[in-house]
Amino acid sequence: MTGPRSRSQPLNTVVPALIVLLVVSVVLATAGVRPSTVPADPALSPSVSPSGGGQNTVIATIPINSGAAEGTFDPANGDLYIPTGVGIDSNENTSNVTVVSGATNTVIDQIFQGVEVVAQTPTYAPSNDEIYVADQNFSLGMNNVTAYSGTDTLAATIGTGILSIPTTPVYDPVNHYLYVPDTETAAIFPPYSNYNNVSAINTSTNTLVTQIPVGYDPLTGVYDPADGDIYVPNNNDGVGENISIINASTNTVVASPGGFLGPVTPAYDPINQDVYFPNDGIGAYNITVVKGLSVVENISAGAANEGLLFGSPTVDPLNGDVYEALLGTDTMGVIDPSTNAFVEQVNPGLNSFANFAPTWDPADEMMYAPGYSFYGGTGGVFAINTTTYSWTLIDVGGSPQTPTFDSINDDLYVPNEQTGNVSVINGASSSSPPPPPPPGAYAVAFAESGLPSGAWWKVTFNGTTENETTATIGFGNFRNTTYTWTLDSWYSESTCTFGLTARTGSLIVNGKAVTMAMPFSCSTSTSPPPSTNSSGSSSGFLGLPGNDGLYLIGGVVAAAIIAAVLVVTLRRRGGTGGGSSAPPPMQGWSPPPGGAPPPPPPPPPPPPPPPPPPP
Repeated sequence: MTGPRSRSQPLNTVVPALIVLLVVSVVLATAGVRPSTVPADPALSPSVSPSGGGQNTVIATIPINSGAAEGTFDPANGDLYIPTGVGIDSNENTSNVTVVSGATNTVIDQIFQGVEVVAQTPTYAPSNDEIYVADQNFSLGMNNVTAYSGTDTLAATIGTGILSIPTTPVYDPVNHYLYVPDTETAAIFPPYSNYNNVSAINTSTNTLVTQIPVGYDPLTGVYDPADGDIYVPNNNDGVGENISIINASTNTVVASPGGFLGPVTPAYDPINQDVYFPNDGIGAYNITVVKGLSVVENISAGAANEGLLFGSPTVDPLNGDVYEALLGTDTMGVIDPSTNAFVEQVNPGLNSFANFAPTWDPADEMMYAPGYSFYGGTGGVFAINTTTYSWTLIDVGGSPQTPTFDSINDDLYVPNEQTGNVSVINGASSSSPPPPPPPGAYAVAFAESGLPSGAWWKVTFNGTTENETTATIGFGNFRNTTYTWTLDSWYSESTCTFGLTARTGSLIVNGKAVTMAMPFSCSTSTSPPPSTNSSGSSSGFLGLPGNDGLYLIGGVVAAAIIAAVLVVTLRRRGGTGGGSSAPPPMQGWSPPPGGAPPPPPPPPPPPPPPPPPPP
């Protein structure tokens, strides 16, 4: 006979069951969670060179007054400001500044500059979005700089002195001053003597701050961002033969190196931080190189070009090459900044290049040089490939000047002095195919801006989807060809809008790593939601993706309820209630207070002794 069953024995089976249920709940809740991985490019597509787009054709011809000269583009309003004259040429009669809309390619205004005035190339000041025009009036001696805001609103007229001959100002982006070279000025500031100087204008107040004495016959200079100095050529006409270097923080001349003969407007090279001065004097080295306060090198373009380098150079900012028209040989010389030597001469023939600076087009990375029949009824602009030095001739009007680049629509505007019009060139891309890109695989990434820190966003690229909370999503390395991308969901689409016009597009890998900007704009500043995993579900309760944390808690609660039911059932079967399977207590025995178990039964009585043997 066995004793009653212990009430703790059923828990020996409940606890393992509870553990099993808990493990199953966790497995079910976390099912589908995968680490974010970036697979390798599955196909590694063969190298494909993207085809060229635009045709480098004239898409519009805008009639304006005769005597059109080099203009300036205003990125604030999308207009172009082109000096023009009414008369035989730009030096006679009335002078205007013609305003051309870059959006419609039409003349929208003509700003009267005065009688017998020669308006110089305007200068744009980004500090106040105003256009500044130096006015040279040889007959009346009333010379000044006029400032315009908006399209043609006169903001200020700033005098530069009696009999002064101001020319195109140079803008200093640090102190927001304009530095205007003046010739033959009756000084406004002490010692009130006649000399050549540079007038410093504060664009914040549109007032003349000071006048800095320089050499004879100063021309438009260049700003050097490496040291904050202004480099001014003193054309001299055989007197002095130097340049003036102005420290813009003190507005004083800190050096006047010599070794020049008729220097003209230089160019600053951001690659080697040198300044290149062409010389137009006979017998001089053709290009003088200055670094800091000293002349470091003289570059000769050959005897045939001596005395003919009165055009300004233009620098390719990507590789630092310096382009200078060599009129003696009708070529475009290219200087390598690493050696400061001519490495190429582009030679189309046809009395090719005019003595005006070419224009760099950052949209197609080409150089556009005016020339070809400079004094005829038709002229041309040479679009030069800066990698292969091949060229395309684009027919424009007579006597083309330096083109002006429109950074909004990527077009070029060529003023034609002889024919009194402006040719608009579609310069979005080169008409000649670019060279093939270098082989290999290159990194591709997408970089968001504008979302709150830690907010999730998702991109699909080349069939692979990544959902991250980091600002940059990378997809590994890919070969040269065109791929597609799609922006999927992102944090709070109701308050954060995507800045591009479409949520899908193409991306070209062409010989270098590509990072595509993905701008967002959020109307409210709220805390971002938890991060997401690569499958697209967001992190939620207990740090698990989506609702998995809630599922886990639900599973645990269900397991606890089942365990409680089992315990109650077992208790009821092992207690005094009906239906218990425990054996009944022995007769005559009453449980002691407190429900203690019954004592063991007493032993049976001993058997009676055997009867005695008979006698």
